[in-house]
Amino acid sequence: MLSQVARDLLERRYRLLLSWRDKAAALRDRTRSSREFDLPPGMPPEGADEWFDAQSAASAAALAEMRASLANRREAAQDRVRVAVYRQKRLPDRVAEGKIGAAEANNENRALSAEIEEQGALANLCNQLLGTDSPAELGGRIDLPLPRYEKELNRFALPGKDGGAPPHPEKIYDTPREKVPPAALRGRRPPRFPALTRTDRRTLLLAVVATLCVAGFAAHRMFFSGEVRFDLLAGPGGVWRLVCDNDSPREIFVQCGQAPAGGGVRPHTVTLELGAEDGSGFTLFTVPERVWVWRGPGGGEGTVRAVPARMKGEWTLNLNHLSPPEARGVLRVRAATPTGRLLLEETIPLSPSAPAEPPTGKN
Repeated sequence: MLSQVARDLLERRYRLLLSWRDKAAALRDRTRSSREFDLPPGMPPEGADEWFDAQSAASAAALAEMRASLANRREAAQDRVRVAVYRQKRLPDRVAEGKIGAAEANNENRALSAEIEEQGALANLCNQLLGTDSPAELGGRIDLPLPRYEKELNRFALPGKDGGAPPHPEKIYDTPREKVPPAALRGRRPPRFPALTRTDRRTLLLAVVATLCVAGFAAHRMFFSGEVRFDLLAGPGGVWRLVCDNDSPREIFVQCGQAPAGGGVRPHTVTLELGAEDGSGFTLFTVPERVWVWRGPGGGEGTVRAVPARMKGEWTLNLNHLSPPEARGVLRVRAATPTGRLLLEETIPLSPSAPAEPPTGKN
């Protein structure tokens, strides 16, 4: 069956592209007022019209490219379903011809059924997205500063253009085969352990060395390498998602807010800072409860949470519960290691009419 990760990847990317296209067109046509962070840093206001035209063209081209990719993926998935169905129908004949045994046929039938279900789900998803032309049909428009869309799209890059279409089913079993009795097939089988030539021994040795190298790399990756990453993802209604990806081989602790960790734990820290509208004068902002909410086991608020090795942890950042001393300004979200090394920095503009706007910044 199509995994939820693959489904979310396709849907999120398509929704981002639709949102980018709609916002660029609205700013270009002036049906929506532009804001300072809708322009690249340092761009004078006089270049806004040209920038909005370029963004509208770029978003339309990127959307057209993904539509073509979805169409190719749909066609490839449908071809794989046809191939799998054809092979399933051939299984009884292959058993009768003595080409495979009953147990092998059962195993192949299960694998083909799984392939049919998975590729059918992928074809249906691609078809559904191709019939969607509004982000409202996928959960609503993702409102980001205009320069941020391309950066967000890189996070949800697709692994290929069309997934590689398989050959047509009629091209696989189109050669007539002579039926051979099972006894004759057994007589044709080579010796169980044939003598190895020098080339065979060399090939076998290279295969063993390659296997050991792969195993060594996997062991090093499992026990010694990896890093910790943080992402702040846009959400509707002033609620954001903070994701911690602990790809290291050790358990880590993460503290959101300014309450003391206690117990001698040295956690990674996530803090909020309030600054002026021009991005200066940031000061630490003590937040009330329910601003940071842990989404893992146990739920609820929490000062310090453990994220196991090779696992992810997630919090929601609810800006609706903030009461900043100033109605204007920007909110800066920073994540750092226990030694103070900065891993993420995002700024979220605040306005008098809304708790927060989508973030700008670097990570």
